Amino acid sequence: MLNVEVVRSFLLVATHGSFSAAARASGRPKSTLSRHVIGLEQHLSVCLLDRSEPAVRPTEAGERFRRLAVRIVKQVSRLEAELGAFAPGGARETEAG
Repeated sequence: MLNVEVVRSFLLVATHGSFSAAARASGRPKSTLSRHVIGLEQHLSVCLLDRSEPAVRPTEAGERFRRLAVRIVKQVSRLEAELGAFAPGGARETEAG
């Protein structure tokens, strides 16, 4: 099963062009990002990043996954925001209470 945090890690690396830059930008350990991306590639049985150059870049499969992943992460973020309104102290509870 895909985990949204793993997908977000892939997007960070693909966007920043390196695990180190993605780690700096996100405040996450480089090792965590690397573990997430490797696990994702193993889960999907496909190489998502070309690591042959100093800057990593998505492979053809990685670029296709990246485009879909951006949409997925946006939807998950929207869902989290909408459902957050129902959490204790959220806007919906305040309106009802």
